[in-house]
Amino acid sequence: MDFRELFEHQLESQVERGASRPADRPDTERMEYLRTQALGAVAELMEALDENGWKPWKREGFGETRAFFMGEEIADVIVFVTNMALAAGLTADDIDGALRRTFLKNSFRQKSGY
Repeated sequence: MDFRELFEHQLESQVERGASRPADRPDTERMEYLRTQALGAVAELMEALDENGWKPWKREGFGETRAFFMGEEIADVIVFVTNMALAAGLTADDIDGALRRTFLKNSFRQKSGY
């Protein structure tokens, strides 16, 4: 699924559930929505981390990666972040452009020893 499909799917699913378009909500309602989506993304990131043996104090499973389950959690993160972008009125093209600028900036930093 590419960014456009992802954005279209998320927007359609919200409208189908009877929710207004996130970017069209009143300011305070939109800010609450953004906060909830951001907290959801953080929680899912922690769940993604927990799918791996990252705790050095736990001997059992330390160093193991459970890629399938981690992928499931990362997919959840992407959904929450997409919802945030929609609430901010961003499009798939906006995010694509931002990613391209970030990749260029990071490439420059790596080459320059940043």
